[in-house]
Amino acid sequence: MSPIYNNALDSLRHGIEHYLKGPDDSNHKQTILSLSHASELLLEERLNRLNPSWRQLNIDEEIPGLAETIELQARLWCLRELGHPLQETSEETLERLMDRRDAIGHNFECEPDDEALIAESLAFILEFIAVSLEERLDQALSTLMLRDIQPRIFTRGERYEVAQRRLQKWLKATWPDGHSGVFKGTYDCPVCRLDFLAIGYHDRPFCFSCATSVNAAIYPSSCEVYLKAETPEIKVEDILLDWPAIWSVTALKPSLAALKDTSPVMAAATPSPVSPPVPKAKAPAAAAPKKPRWGMPSSAALAVAGLAAGVLFALLIRPRF
Repeated sequence: MSPIYNNALDSLRHGIEHYLKGPDDSNHKQTILSLSHASELLLEERLNRLNPSWRQLNIDEEIPGLAETIELQARLWCLRELGHPLQETSEETLERLMDRRDAIGHNFECEPDDEALIAESLAFILEFIAVSLEERLDQALSTLMLRDIQPRIFTRGERYEVAQRRLQKWLKATWPDGHSGVFKGTYDCPVCRLDFLAIGYHDRPFCFSCATSVNAAIYPSSCEVYLKAETPEIKVEDILLDWPAIWSVTALKPSLAALKDTSPVMAAATPSPVSPPVPKAKAPAAAAPKKPRWGMPSSAALAVAGLAAGVLFALLIRPRF
C-alpha cells in the first residue's frame, strides 16, 4: 500500500474513534477534521492509480489557482477528465464536509446536521474504499470497528443494498462467465442477522454485510449457522435421534481418540466415552429393625440392683438376740 493510502486510513481510524466516543463538540470536531483529510487523500490515491501523471493535467485552465494546492474541486475535475467521476450526491457530501471543516476554525459548537453529515461522509468513504479502490474493508479497519460503525451510518435497508452491491461485485470478479450452478448461495449471518454470509469460498466464512470474516460454522443436524466461539444449542430432537451427532458437534470423541493414540500416559488416564445415561431400578428399602419392648439394662443399673440385693440379704440373715 502507498504512503498516501496508509495516511488516509490513519485519519479515517482517528475520526471513527472520536465518532464512537460520543456526540460532543470536541469529538465531532476531530471527526470532521479527520474525515475531510481522509477523503482528500483517498481521492488522490484514486487519481494516482488511474494516471500517475494526473497532476500534469491542465487544471488551471478549468479551475484557476488550484494547480498547486490540488484541493477538492481540482480532484473532482481530474476524476471527471479521466472518465471516473463520482456520483453527484457523493460530490455534494464531500463539498458539505469541506465547508464544515473550514467553518470549524471559527465555531467549535456542534450543528444540528453534523451527525447526518458524518454518517453520510463515512458511508461514502467505506464504499469508495471497497468499490473504487477495490480494497477489503476488514484489512483497512478492525473487525470490531467495522461492526460498531456500520449500524450507525446505514439503516437496515441501506445496509442490505450495500451488501447486495458488494456481493454482486464479488460474484462478477470471481466468476466472470457466470456463477449459475457454482455458487450455492448465502446463509444468515449470526452477527448482523442478514442473509449475506458466504461459506466455503474464502479462507473463513465472509459476510458481505459486516464486510468481515465471521468465525462461524453450520450446525450439522439443523443446517443452522452459529458462531464457533458460542456453544451451539442442543435440541431435544437431536438427543432422541442421534447421540453420536452430539459427540461430533462438541468434538469430544475425536479429541479423546487422538489423545489415546498419541500418548500412552493419556491413553491410560483417559476415560472411555460416556454412554447415554440409563435409569437404574431402585432397590427396595431395607426393613427397619424392630425395637425390643423392654430396653436392655445398663451396667450402672445392674450395679445398683446388685447393691440393693446385698443389703436386703444382709438384713434378712442377721442374727437376732
